Amino acid sequence: MRRSNLLVIAGIGFFIVGVAVVALLSRDSGSSKASAAPGTVDVLVAKEDLAAGSNGDDAIAKVEVHRISTADRQPDALSTPSQLSNQILNAKFTRGEQIRSGGLKPRSLTTNVAVPDGKEAVAVSMPYVAGGAGYLAAGDLVNVYEVMPAVVTGAQQSPQTKLLLTNVKVLDVTPQVAALTGSTASTNASDTGVAARPSTNSNITVLLALDSVDVEKVVFGSSTTGVNLYLSRVADNAAPAGPTPGRTFDNIFAESPEAANARDHN
Repeated sequence: MRRSNLLVIAGIGFFIVGVAVVALLSRDSGSSKASAAPGTVDVLVAKEDLAAGSNGDDAIAKVEVHRISTADRQPDALSTPSQLSNQILNAKFTRGEQIRSGGLKPRSLTTNVAVPDGKEAVAVSMPYVAGGAGYLAAGDLVNVYEVMPAVVTGAQQSPQTKLLLTNVKVLDVTPQVAALTGSTASTNASDTGVAARPSTNSNITVLLALDSVDVEKVVFGSSTTGVNLYLSRVADNAAPAGPTPGRTFDNIFAESPEAANARDHN
């Protein structure tokens, strides 16, 4: 008899626990449905005024997520604080205002640029192709060529291209774009985290590590009207190039293609 009573009591206990579990699951389900009410969406808003030029990483603590009506959401509004990472605010956002991607710009992909001892960091704005066409990145080594046209500041001369510097370290490139070769990955900015490939007639900025004497050469070569610089990437362990004779109309055909090919394979 006592055993039967114990079984009944145990059965009642299991029943009560089961009812409680079902009730809790039903309440959680209802709460989930309430939090994901149709016609609403999460947006990122400013908790305080944010000045233009603010660092996005610093602004993360000054924003919060609000759930609002879908109709009230700005088309380019952000939805999570992490989207501010590695960004700069180029627009002011007032307290309560939605944070929009149109008011942001990406920081350099190299957030902390370390300048080697004894060197200076000089930024050179160059045509897209002459600046590496998107195939340069921080840490690469480049040779720097100077291209001088026929007329420079009124002086007539023979056009010339000559090696100016060799094995120069690249500290940063802006914008940095995904390479077209060596990967089947998408080159869309949203997929790769790097800038979309720009037009070939746009400019690119390359930050080079140079000593003071070579800074003078690069500044002259990039700032003098009509004179242009051209960069070529070299292997990480490449020996310094040069000396070279430079190329003009007078000597560009002095070496035959066969001789150039033989020299290239020695």
